[in-house]
Amino acid sequence: MRVWVWINVRVTGKKIQPHPHPRPHPHPQDIGITLHHMGSNFWRMKNYQRAMECYRDSLNMLQRFMHAAHPEISSVKEKMQHLEQELHNSLQISP
Repeated sequence: MRVWVWINVRVTGKKIQPHPHPRPHPHPQDIGITLHHMGSNFWRMKNYQRAMECYRDSLNMLQRFMHAAHPEISSVKEKMQHLEQELHNSLQISP
């Protein structure tokens, strides 16, 4: 990378300015959506407790920054209901 930057400056003669925020902070909505996706992944791995934790955190974050009828909020609520139902059904089945 450094070699390319040096060559680029030398060839083009342009001064390279660093980005003012090399790692900009993500928007809270993005964190909520990421938590939603993490919950889905934990569910697929059958780690139901972690999945529900991620869904709850996602819902809390999204409700603070999005309107109540937003599709992402509806999706998280729906998945939480399905997960609760799946947990309820799995507890009723006796080996």
